[in-house]
Amino acid sequence: MKRSLITLLSLFSLRAGIVYESGDLIEFFGGTAPESAYNNWVSHVTEGIASDGYNDYGPEWLDVQTNGFGHHKKLSEFSQTLVYWETILSQFVNGDTTLVDSLLQDSLDSFFYELVIFEDTTLNKTFHLLREQIDTSFVDVNQIAIPEDDVIGSFRNSWGLYIINPNASREQVLIQVPHPCDDFIAPYIAMDLFLEIDAFGFMINGTGREVEWSEEGTYTNSKSHSDPSRYEYTIFQKFQEAVTEPLINAQPHWPLVFAIHSFDNASHSTRYSVILAAGASNTFTNKPIRDITDDHFDIINFTEEFPITENQFDNPDPVHVSEYYEAYYDDIFNYDNGSTEFTIRKSTSLNGIQNGHQMTHLQDLINGYSVYESWVQAEMDEKPMLFDSLDMPDEMVYSQGFYPTNVHNFSMIRDYYKPFIQAVDNYLIHWETTSDITPPDSISYLMAYNMDNPDQVYLTWSPEFDTNFKSTEIQFDLDSISINSPIIDFNDYPSLQYMRLNNQTIIGVNNSEPWFFRVRATDHFDNAGPWSVTVSNILPGHSPPDTILMFNESTIIESIIDEDIDGNDYSVDTVNGLPGISPSLALFGNTWKSVQI
Repeated sequence: MKRSLITLLSLFSLRAGIVYESGDLIEFFGGTAPESAYNNWVSHVTEGIASDGYNDYGPEWLDVQTNGFGHHKKLSEFSQTLVYWETILSQFVNGDTTLVDSLLQDSLDSFFYELVIFEDTTLNKTFHLLREQIDTSFVDVNQIAIPEDDVIGSFRNSWGLYIINPNASREQVLIQVPHPCDDFIAPYIAMDLFLEIDAFGFMINGTGREVEWSEEGTYTNSKSHSDPSRYEYTIFQKFQEAVTEPLINAQPHWPLVFAIHSFDNASHSTRYSVILAAGASNTFTNKPIRDITDDHFDIINFTEEFPITENQFDNPDPVHVSEYYEAYYDDIFNYDNGSTEFTIRKSTSLNGIQNGHQMTHLQDLINGYSVYESWVQAEMDEKPMLFDSLDMPDEMVYSQGFYPTNVHNFSMIRDYYKPFIQAVDNYLIHWETTSDITPPDSISYLMAYNMDNPDQVYLTWSPEFDTNFKSTEIQFDLDSISINSPIIDFNDYPSLQYMRLNNQTIIGVNNSEPWFFRVRATDHFDNAGPWSVTVSNILPGHSPPDTILMFNESTIIESIIDEDIDGNDYSVDTVNGLPGISPSLALFGNTWKSVQI
């Protein structure tokens, strides 16, 4: 799928409201951009503290949080403003700049938003921005003794900044930052990721999470009304919907959202630098975070074995990839350097909140059994352990002296996280350029059993793993299977998209009749593995069998002692058995009994 972007550049001159700017996007976002109406967007984010010390905003001199700097307008569930913004964002994503400008001009006195066509002269790319105008009546003095760190102007609605890259090579990728204040390195890492991988969309909240809350009892982050991951009715949420919903089922591995966060060093001092998760309730954790096959096609395995090299930060020893990452997963997760496997530490926290609105919205639209995750939560250490071990002061790590706080305070941090960004790019390059022409292997050990319910048959098998697995297919029919026999897959039973699945109950078949079954695995590149052997729920020529749950030749069945001709006479027939590889058990005697269990 290619987004249908509407190009109306020739009409721009007719719409006075469209703003044209040029320069360096990252400087507008976090530095100095003299050709923009204002610059260092991050510094203008609305601030507030509900509980002193509850969240960590970094060194006190870095960016002092000031109550009353900016204003946040909370929207309600049935707000007509949200309905109006759905139209704005839909057309913005589709590239209809003329209509977007018209809608914004009609609401300028209440929204204060403008459409900006930004020409990045460094990257030679054009970006479209939805940004709020600043109100210069808001002043953040930060450190009173240092006038150079004063910030003039903040927002009246604080609904965020939204950027699209109309000619993005990765139109399926969206980068978001919900907590721009206390996750104080996240905006800059996220922007680096957005630009480096040439993603389509970028979104960042326009207010700190403590600015507005329920004010019931004592403040906790769960009570925030200015945190879009916890409060649903936001422009932030609507932008994600506008970008991702048209991509659902358009192509494999679409869409892909990276939610960028950071965690404080003080309360998480022993954590590794990058923590990847697909959500606190999702332990399956598939690609791009973890490839559970032996191919190891995932972000961590596309990272250099030593992401931080010797002496890169005056460190005497390099940092190994297994001490750079953590991940949230079940089972096992290894980094494979080609000769040795290294365990990736399992994350026990910082895996995202269980009911984050952007996460649940996206995951509810996609089969949770897929080998592709749509949601990647990335947590970055605000002061990695390496810097603590080298006794680096905060003043060095965050380049004290750049005022007001801007992207150049974080040069060292940005360098430290370049290996992660490069690994994401490597993963996407591999996904885009490596053809998968290898079908999955044949599924083995297929067996069929009748259930007590007369219209159900239970199948078991040993699953086959394929890095781009799509579904287990089951073909079945009465008497025999032909090429025209019906086939069911994950569209009929969603669990069949789960690569590790080893059983399925087939519903709607009369199990008093002989049904024949075979299975195979398919992948997302239209490769289909060979069919398994064919098995049946009933031995041909026989009535439906009883199921022996346990048979132990050392056990004497008391009820038949001295009654049977030979109470211990039985044999296992592996030649004339059920179709396929399931052996049959032949019992000999004249008084064998069945016992209802």
